[in-house]
Amino acid sequence: MRVCASSVSKIRAETPQGREISRPWTKPLHSIHIPAIAMQHHTIELLLLISGCSVALTALPAQTQPSTAFEIGTTLTTSNVQGNARTIKILDADVVLNASGYETVLHTVAYQNSEQLWQPLCNPNVEEDTRAVALPGQWDSTGSYLDNNEITFACTSGVIGKCVLWGYHPQQTVEGYSLQDLHQACTRMARADYCGDGVSHTRDGTEIDIYDRLSIQMPTTHSAMAFEAAWGPDGAVWISRTRWPEAITYVHANCPERLQAEGLSPEEIQARLPNALIFNDSFVRSR
Repeated sequence: MRVCASSVSKIRAETPQGREISRPWTKPLHSIHIPAIAMQHHTIELLLLISGCSVALTALPAQTQPSTAFEIGTTLTTSNVQGNARTIKILDADVVLNASGYETVLHTVAYQNSEQLWQPLCNPNVEEDTRAVALPGQWDSTGSYLDNNEITFACTSGVIGKCVLWGYHPQQTVEGYSLQDLHQACTRMARADYCGDGVSHTRDGTEIDIYDRLSIQMPTTHSAMAFEAAWGPDGAVWISRTRWPEAITYVHANCPERLQAEGLSPEEIQARLPNALIFNDSFVRSR
């Protein structure tokens, strides 16, 4: 599947949503300009968003999670980072099929601002889609998944939600294989998070081609791209080269063992490394 990644972006994909490109997050990591709240051990704190993406995440306490589909009209009260009460509400819900044919519920979620007006929880993508998928657990500041008793609303304009629509729903099973790890590997790949530390090494509008060992997504033929890397839940497990040349310095400094001089094909890597779940090609660039 050929896509365009801006840390999280998608330009063409086999989903019911058609063409989607998320807006790049241009502010520093801590300058979050979208609602993001978390409930952890009864303490409210700001959930640090994944670098480079416009995902809006809201974690909810365990008692609100009968399933990952909330009824329309459900209202939940929590607090923001300042300790102020905040009400969020499910305004609508749609069932769509993701790229692997899995029924996925997309929620339209709003929060009540200081003037008691309802505002979209999610930043819109270019199609003005502000829906989110509810997923169990959380993602921390390094992009790692936390399997806890909370719920995350992941916007379809962000990498976590996009990977669901691309066919990797973490609650889905394909051929007896849970897609939890493939979803996590997808989030690393989309942001070019080579070292698995939450640092993105891609740019807005960078075109890539993604495929996986379960053939949920297939490589595009005659794409003129070259193999870049193989990915697992903790980042790249085999780096043939980086998407952008300047990223190689960071990889050398932080995870040099992931760079491989041996010129194996994705098929050979898949046979050698069982944790190589998702693969991607990209254009070779000199600068």
